Amino acid sequence: ADGQQVSAWDNQFWIESPREWQSGEQLKIHFRYKCSAPSVKTNTQIHHQNPSDYLIWHAIGDITFTDQWQVFDGTMTMGDDMAGGWSIAFNLNPEVKDPVNFYLDDLSWQSMQGIGYREFLEKAPTIKALDSLSSADLDDIRQQIVMNSIHYAKRQMTFFRSFSDVCWINPEDTGTLGKTIKDFLDQR
Repeated sequence: ADGQQVSAWDNQFWIESPREWQSGEQLKIHFRYKCSAPSVKTNTQIHHQNPSDYLIWHAIGDITFTDQWQVFDGTMTMGDDMAGGWSIAFNLNPEVKDPVNFYLDDLSWQSMQGIGYREFLEKAPTIKALDSLSSADLDDIRQQIVMNSIHYAKRQMTFFRSFSDVCWINPEDTGTLGKTIKDFLDQR
């Protein structure tokens, strides 16, 4: 950069979560990537909601971009030192200071805290471990999912019952449903 000192963070790319991450939470991350150079190693960090608000030096590890499309599929478990993070920063060109074009495509991530994920992750924390699950393990996972779903539904019902103005309607009773919706809209 014309004789100026260039820092690793001078060229960063952020991907931001819709919410803050909690300790122990797992995220499944997928993206395709390449660059215009034969090989460029980048590193990743976790930041708070504001991209310049650095939290911890490690995220999904070092990613080596090449001039061929590659696929990243990984699961990141938030440690205590990552709690409160909202975004992953890619430090582009931390070593090579020449101009390089970076391409990211098909980015997706999802929290794996929902019912169904947790039960599988307890028995098989990696994709490779899925192959080693026995039919007894799968039956146990299935039973845990059913029980956790029932408990979740009970908590939801308790929550909804705490509102005095909730109107309970059988969705198959279309006459009552239509009238209730019309009355509600007329009151607005």
